[in-house]
Amino acid sequence: MTFKMRNAICEIAKNRVVGRLEGAGVTDASAPAWQTPAFFVCGGGAYVAYLAWFFSMFAHFGGPVGLEYGAFGSYLLQMGFFATLALGMVGAWLFSDTLSSVRGTLALALGGTLLCPCATIAALVACPYPVVLAAWCASGLGCACVMMLVASFLGSLEHRYILLCTSTSFALALLLYLIVAFLSPNEMKAAVVSLMPFAACALLLHVHSRYLDPQVPLVEASESRLKNRMSWKSMGASCGHSLCLGFAVYCTVVVAEGFSMWALVAVGLAAFAAAVLMALDGHWGLEMLNSEGMQLKFFLPSAALGLLPMSFLGASGQAACCCVLFLVFVPQAITNINAVSENVRIFGLAPIRSFAGARVANVMGLGAGYTMGFFAYGRGLGQGMANSLAVLLVLLFVLIVIAAFLFQDRYPSEASEAGVEDDAEREEERLSWRERCNLLAGQIGLSPRQTEVLVLLSRGHNTKYIEEQLVISNHTAKSHIYHIYQKAGVHSKQEIIEMLERIGSDDQG
Repeated sequence: MTFKMRNAICEIAKNRVVGRLEGAGVTDASAPAWQTPAFFVCGGGAYVAYLAWFFSMFAHFGGPVGLEYGAFGSYLLQMGFFATLALGMVGAWLFSDTLSSVRGTLALALGGTLLCPCATIAALVACPYPVVLAAWCASGLGCACVMMLVASFLGSLEHRYILLCTSTSFALALLLYLIVAFLSPNEMKAAVVSLMPFAACALLLHVHSRYLDPQVPLVEASESRLKNRMSWKSMGASCGHSLCLGFAVYCTVVVAEGFSMWALVAVGLAAFAAAVLMALDGHWGLEMLNSEGMQLKFFLPSAALGLLPMSFLGASGQAACCCVLFLVFVPQAITNINAVSENVRIFGLAPIRSFAGARVANVMGLGAGYTMGFFAYGRGLGQGMANSLAVLLVLLFVLIVIAAFLFQDRYPSEASEAGVEDDAEREEERLSWRERCNLLAGQIGLSPRQTEVLVLLSRGHNTKYIEEQLVISNHTAKSHIYHIYQKAGVHSKQEIIEMLERIGSDDQG
């Protein structure tokens, strides 16, 4: 099915839904009509199952996964997983057009179902180490497949649901992981972990076939590349956050090995608490914890508090340091996912291409952080003091660089719905104009689609440009413009612009 035919079908379906709502006097002020509770339950449940499986790939209560092969053997398994995960993301980025089709969705689901459990199955049947390493590499590729299915779900969410969904999914996945980790014997635990990717893929196939494929137009990679506004500084900050998270993960599993399973439980609950706070923040509409400005204030002090004492404390103190690290870095990981989702939503990008490009930076950071943890504490926390202090100093230097330079360029979702521009004055002007359009849309009751048309119309663009940018027909574009004029009580584009100029001025407060 070609892009044009698919988009035409999607547009017809959306017009019917919008027409019924407008005929009944109902405006779509929050989310599209097809985003029902069942949509959120299925998509969110799939994301929970995927995250719980991903967490289980790093640690059990006995320490790092694969520890029976030695510290270095376990480290190689993780690096094989990270390497193929990154390669899978690069492949998805290159072939996003193909993977965005119905056949591509089926291929991703099949790949995730078959490849993700490979590592667990290889451990159950006691394979030779080279086979186990190959199985871990296959699981990394399967992980990339499932993440690409999740991308379309996250990229379709409206603004107020993105933070709530991602934070809640993180929290529930952490609880599920902690519950599964208590299962005994290990065969039962491995069986449950192996079923998680299958459950995630099954739910995501339902979400795609029932909701996303009939409603969401496809975006070609070439069009997505032209509209993307994610800057290299944001990608660098994302990599730096993940580096810290990877280091904290390694420290945590080593603490669990040397102390007790309750150390890992404590860290898991700390991460759960951070995710719950993020979810409440999104539910209440505060978005304080999701603000990079707020996170920056606590970034360096909290990281230093968690990192520096690590080598000098006992097991319980080390567990406390790990809790601090996760309280800091889990919100930042959630913020990064939200930023990519917002970027996809605001600019109408290809979800698979955008998520694949952004997640490569995360995977590289996780792998680098895990490697730093191995070199610092490969022989256990508190051993090899010189090596651990050297690695900690390097890590703190990286954190200072991130805080000093990379944070200065915010994510598009926080900087502006118009994107990050090189000219700071132009950026500020576009942001204020977008805010005026949103205020006017709220006052006269425009739908989200009509608001998008209003933004383009108010900037002087003609009907042809609007239909090309929003991938809609000429009739639909004119219909949206007519309804905007009717609701605003005006008769021309100039009157709309004058109305927007008056919004926010001194005479109107």
